[in-house]
Amino acid sequence: IKARWSLESTLSRYMEQPRATSVTALHRLDEIPPGATHVCLLSKGTILAAGRVDDVLDSERVSALYEVPILLSKRNGRFQYERA
Repeated sequence: IKARWSLESTLSRYMEQPRATSVTALHRLDEIPPGATHVCLLSKGTILAAGRVDDVLDSERVSALYEVPILLSKRNGRFQYERA
C-alpha cells in the first residue's frame, strides 16, 4: 500500500505539469488516478472502448470487460465497483 500511494503521489505531481502525459496499464479500476483524463479498455488484444474517462467507464462496459455483472460508481474521484 505504501509503495502504491507513493507512486500515485509521484504521478499526480507529474501530471500537474503543463503538457504532461502518462500511460499506465492497470487491472484495477480503483487504481485509476483522479487526474486521469482518458482510458482505453482492452480485452484479449481488442479495444472495447476508448475516450474520456467519464464517457467510457460505466457499469455496462466494465461488466463486458470483466465478463461479470458489475455496478460501477465513483466516490472522492475514485472508481469503486461491486457485484451487480
